[in-house]
Order: sequence, then C-alpha cells, then structure tokens
Amino acid sequence: GINDENLFNQTITKQEEVIDVSKKASDFCKEHGFERKTGMYIALAIEEMANNIISYGFSDGKAHSIDIRIIADDEKAVLRIRDNCQNFDPVKYLELHQSDDPVAHIGIRMVMKLVKDAKYENSLGLNNLLLTL
Repeated sequence: GINDENLFNQTITKQEEVIDVSKKASDFCKEHGFERKTGMYIALAIEEMANNIISYGFSDGKAHSIDIRIIADDEKAVLRIRDNCQNFDPVKYLELHQSDDPVAHIGIRMVMKLVKDAKYENSLGLNNLLLTL
C-alpha cells in the first residue's frame, strides 16, 4: 500500500530548484531498492520535463509551481509531474509533432522512450503527467 515511507513529494517553483529535486528523487529511488538506472531515468525525466514546463509554462508572469511525486511500488516507480500552467499534453504533443529531425523535441522524446507508460490528464486546471518506470 501507499504510505509516507514510499512517497516522495517536492515542489519546484524556480529553475534553480530543478537539479536539487532531481538528485533527491534519484536518492529516494536508490533508498527504495530500485536499479541505479531507474533513479537516473527519474532524475532525467524530472529535469527534462520541469525545464520544459518552466521554459514554456512559467513565461506568462503568473505564479506557478511543479509538484513532483514518486510512488515507490514493489515492482515499479511512478513519477507524477503536476503543474498549474496552461494545458500541455506531452504525449499528444509528440504524436502531433512527428519529426525526422533527431533533435526536435529531444527532451520529451527521450523521456517517453525511457518510460514503460506515460499518461496525461488535465484535472481542475492542473496538468498531470504520470510516468511509470
């Protein structure tokens, strides 16, 4: 079941916090017995997606935050990235922006290749991206 010990919660409100939160997330995965690469993938996903959200979503002059949650299950880690920026579905975005250019949307594309499953929903005006590793 889910309890406080297998939950990781951090909030990012500015660019400078991204690396610190991704490092803490990686450490959390290690402490919960996940393979080293799972922690690396989670850290990478946080960095890529948070930087993307900050670049595009924080530019409207309003106050924004990104909530990072990891649920450590027995077999898998689920990373939830939630933000209060404009609607943005990275899963759909990639489907709509197929490109032969290897560097186009490289961050989002790389993250989607690393995860077993990606789900997006917008609920109560919040973007929720669930990535299963």
